Amino acid sequence: MKQISLAARTAARWWADQLRGGSKLDMGADSKPAEMAEIMGQILQRKELDGMQPDSINAFEEKLAEAIEVQLSEYGRATFGVDYHPDMILADAAEAAELQLGMTTLPWKTHMWVNPTKVEVSAGYGAPAQEVPFLTDDAPAEATTS
Repeated sequence: MKQISLAARTAARWWADQLRGGSKLDMGADSKPAEMAEIMGQILQRKELDGMQPDSINAFEEKLAEAIEVQLSEYGRATFGVDYHPDMILADAAEAAELQLGMTTLPWKTHMWVNPTKVEVSAGYGAPAQEVPFLTDDAPAEATTS
C-alpha cells in the first residue's frame, strides 16, 4: 500500500507542479499559425495561473493523489491526461479543490501512465514517455518552484 501511495503522490505532484510553474503547450504542428496559437496559449495560461492560490493547488494535488490511489488499488494502474481539455480524474480533482481549469491551464497533448512501480509522462504532441522520479518518503506536502 505504501508503494501505491508513493506512486499516486508522485503523479499528482507532477500535475500540481504544472499549475505552480506553468506548462508546455505543444499542438504538434510546425507552422506559423500553430506557433502563434501556442504563444497566445502561453499568454492565456499565465493569466489563468496567476489567479490560482497555492492552497488550492495543494488541495488539487491531494485530491488527485487520492483518486489515483483508488485507481491503483482497484485496477493496478491509472492512465489519464489532457488533449486540450483534462480527463475526468484531473477535472474532478480540480473541482474538488475549487480550481477553475481553462483550456490552457494544463499541458496540451500530455498523457500519464501510473503503476505502483513507475510513473511515466509524455508531455506534448508526440513527446517520448519519460519516467518521473519517485518522491522520497519524506517529501514535503507541497513542491517549491524556482
